Amino acid sequence: MLSLSTHTIMLTTKFTGTFAGIVCRNAVARNTVRHLSAPPPPPGDSSRGSGGVSGGGKNKVYELRIYQMKPEHYRDSLDLMAKYWPVRTAHSKPVGSWMTEIGGICETVHLWEYDGLGDRMARRLKIAADPAWTKEFWPAFFKKSLTLKCYLLSPTSGSVVNTNFDPASQGLYELQRCEPYTPLVPSVAGESVVGQFFTVYGPTPAEFILLRYTNADLAYEKALARRKSQGLKGYSRFLVPCHWSELK
Repeated sequence: MLSLSTHTIMLTTKFTGTFAGIVCRNAVARNTVRHLSAPPPPPGDSSRGSGGVSGGGKNKVYELRIYQMKPEHYRDSLDLMAKYWPVRTAHSKPVGSWMTEIGGICETVHLWEYDGLGDRMARRLKIAADPAWTKEFWPAFFKKSLTLKCYLLSPTSGSVVNTNFDPASQGLYELQRCEPYTPLVPSVAGESVVGQFFTVYGPTPAEFILLRYTNADLAYEKALARRKSQGLKGYSRFLVPCHWSELK
């Protein structure tokens, strides 16, 4: 049987590990960030091996976050996110934020863009040092949350993340987790592929595809056709943009 002190240490370690991206104040985490954020070695220098992460544009990574809130606090949590969104976006580049209409209850979905894993970790350190985020937002937000999920994604080969839509138009979205790969999506009016990704950290093998539609009936029609013709496996969410989302 574990002693009380041992049990406390285990719980503390679990909490710290779970929210390392938020607190991230220990020396090991800082050394990791410095290593991953270091510039690439000169030609012929293989000291970092072939697996080093570069901050170049071709190595962009995307972080998918899915938050489920307590039903009684869902509206309050949305208001809290909207209030502190400028604080968060001062440190990272958002792609978009959505509310799950179908496929989840009391959920928000967020997609962030980074120039590499090192860039992501360095920016998380900066937000962890922002008292408005760590001392005001997170303590209030945690009380309202049920589950927090995080995935690190990379665009699939040959794909481009497309956010070039009319900001005055209102879109509807489908986020589909596909196993083992994303479906074929022919180019048709009213349906656009925002991005296709494979999971680097998170459920593997799995890919994600984010689709944008001009109306709900078209979204349903295309989703139904894919289910019937391509035998897809995975999980799908029908999403509505949050009012503060950069991608409408």
